[in-house]
Amino acid sequence: MSFLVNASRSLLSKLIVNVPAGLRQLSSSSLVLSKRPPDSLRGYRRDGSVKSDVFQEEKTLPVDTDAVYYGGAMQPTEETFKRLFDGVRYDQLPILYIKASRNNTIITLTDHKGQPVTNTTCGMVGFKKAKRGTTIAAQTVGMEMAENAKKRGFPNIRVIIKGLGPGRSTVLKGLQLGGIGIVSITDNTSYPVSGVMQRPRKQRRL
Repeated sequence: MSFLVNASRSLLSKLIVNVPAGLRQLSSSSLVLSKRPPDSLRGYRRDGSVKSDVFQEEKTLPVDTDAVYYGGAMQPTEETFKRLFDGVRYDQLPILYIKASRNNTIITLTDHKGQPVTNTTCGMVGFKKAKRGTTIAAQTVGMEMAENAKKRGFPNIRVIIKGLGPGRSTVLKGLQLGGIGIVSITDNTSYPVSGVMQRPRKQRRL
């Protein structure tokens, strides 16, 4: 069952967290799963016994302990900036800034130095008023920006996203559907620190 795999991985992640960094040398380790019962009721007889031919063979699944420890994401290192993506260094890739607000999604494409190249919004692609804050509008904007980036010779980009609007995830999906390569995603959303909360709204007068 998938529950067995998830439980084993969660247990392994807890063990890795408690291991010191100097002893965390499990990059080549593997997780061995023994034969397990069937996933559905078809593997059982009427008397409740398990059919012998439905047991799955023992499998050895490779476990990337670094990915488990860091939450499943590849963390940047010193060598990241030297990597080449279609012949372009990581620090030379263009940057795509996404501002996902509650009422709109604004995308700005810049070069690696931060100079603006082009931008687009939900209103520029035909959505008006309240429809600009929908997920389909953000996906359309992402596809439009992907076409603009490819026309300017940018097959791969870095993404810096800010905001918690409804188009936060769908704009990334639109970029992928447009055929653009997303090398990295950086979340630059601001959040309160040390208990500093946002000022409450003024009380309504009647």
